Amino acid sequence: MKSFLDFVLDASKDVNLAKDLVVLLEEGKKEKVTEWFHSKGYELSDSDASKLVGGKDKLTKKAVGNLLDTNY
Repeated sequence: MKSFLDFVLDASKDVNLAKDLVVLLEEGKKEKVTEWFHSKGYELSDSDASKLVGGKDKLTKKAVGNLLDTNY
């Protein structure tokens, strides 16, 4: 499986990965985040999933859009 860093690099090339993650984070369910990463071929620990869900307010659509330099 790919790492989280691989996800970040892949998401920089495929904005839909980042968009899908933001939508999923808005649900706030750690288990769904972990399952989604695994379904996409990325390894993500429960601890890291918790961190992502816990930081979801900082991972807004605008921030992700700016990071990827897109019109999100």
